[in-house]
Amino acid sequence: MEQEKKTGVDLDRDGDVGVVGEESAAIALPKYACLQVSVLECRGLTAMDGRFGSNDVFVTLDCDGDVQKSSTVTDGGTAPAWLGGAGETLVFRSSRTPESLRVEAFDEDVGSAHDSIGSGVVAMADVVKEERNWSACRWVGLTNAKGKAAGEARLFMRWGVPTPATAPQEWQLQVTVLECDGLKKMDLTGKNDVYVKFRVDGAEEPRRSSTIEGGGAAPVWGSGTGETMTFRLGAPPPSVGIEVFDEDKGSADDLIGTHVLEVGTQIDGEEWSMEDSWLDLTSSQGKATGRVRVGVGWSALAQFEVADVETLEAVEPSQIRAEAEAVTAARAEWEEAKLRVRMLEGAAPGHTPVLRPSGPAAAREEYEEAKRRVSRTEQELTMAQDDSLVGRRSMAGPRPLTVGPPLRLSTPGGVSSVWWPPTTAEQEEAEEAERDRIQALVETRSRMEEIYRAKRPEKIKDIIPLLAEWEGEEHVLLSKIEAKYAEA
Repeated sequence: MEQEKKTGVDLDRDGDVGVVGEESAAIALPKYACLQVSVLECRGLTAMDGRFGSNDVFVTLDCDGDVQKSSTVTDGGTAPAWLGGAGETLVFRSSRTPESLRVEAFDEDVGSAHDSIGSGVVAMADVVKEERNWSACRWVGLTNAKGKAAGEARLFMRWGVPTPATAPQEWQLQVTVLECDGLKKMDLTGKNDVYVKFRVDGAEEPRRSSTIEGGGAAPVWGSGTGETMTFRLGAPPPSVGIEVFDEDKGSADDLIGTHVLEVGTQIDGEEWSMEDSWLDLTSSQGKATGRVRVGVGWSALAQFEVADVETLEAVEPSQIRAEAEAVTAARAEWEEAKLRVRMLEGAAPGHTPVLRPSGPAAAREEYEEAKRRVSRTEQELTMAQDDSLVGRRSMAGPRPLTVGPPLRLSTPGGVSSVWWPPTTAEQEEAEEAERDRIQALVETRSRMEEIYRAKRPEKIKDIIPLLAEWEGEEHVLLSKIEAKYAEA
């Protein structure tokens, strides 16, 4: 079950900037350390609808009286996974570590009261090992009203300042799928046409591999070398959701099995990797459906050092321009693919959606292929950026490239921009506008440091994240801060 994350900017009670979630435009993410709990998956849940149905599962979390509810995993059965295994994160606003966390799983019913499957309690004293930032992942045993075992819920818990959706994407998570083995046969005739979909919290879209047609029970990607997908993120995710599908023509693809790979407690520092490993797949009913072999790597995005400026200046302008043209072409393909999806969804002006209940199967296949093209072109753009001296400096996905004399400038948001000799008056104007923008950012940052140094020295560390959140409206941010501290 996918959720669209909508964010905006607002001021919290202290006048500091936060990100507004989709639940309510009046609620901002806390700018202080607090408890964040990601609901990853459940296993062994009691079937509440007997043989004639499947549990539609949601979970509630009670943190010292602050009760929050997850989304519902439709047909989650006995082993639901939230957001395809990426997990759904709930933020609790208390600045004090709670004594306990109560979790309860429900089977959602329409037209009648929801059925409680079971509940359990996490004693936080057994989890918290230090006062500062920490993370932990636990399977929590659930019992029903009669005291009998009713399954388990897997929670990832983190204590720290929440990362807003607008945070600079300074990290990359690379997942490589190599092969599968022992996959359940999904079609009466023919072999499975297999692809793998990866999901992580913090990424707007999942990534999917190519389809191995006729892969059957043991498909192999890249003749054994694997196929790599890259996510650019602002913070370590709690888990990687891995879903293996059998692709069907003219009907919905069949989910063969899911694996939830917890990585939040593993990532420590700028680099981490998991060697190629076999991971078990399970169906929504908790049955084994095969296994998949993947490798995972986590690292900071490459940064230009000052010495790289001399190296860049020594590169032939024709090479830099060719690299930029390759990135621009890849970006155009990606934007065109996204526009096609919006047209088919009816989200683009002047277009009606093709996905009607009575619509032809060909229309849905066209839509699915358009979504796959978005994934492919985004991956191609990422590769073009990573291969380019200029393109790899994009911080949060595709960004327009600017032109001008060879130079390196760093904005408060951490973006390094590189220019080469202009060829048109329009490019010269673009260069001048970019220089003015960067100069304005530098002046805004200096003024904020001056105010905070005099009034709130402990908030100087928040300047760069604030500027990143208010990109394009830095002058509004500065006006609010000046007005606030002029009254203090």
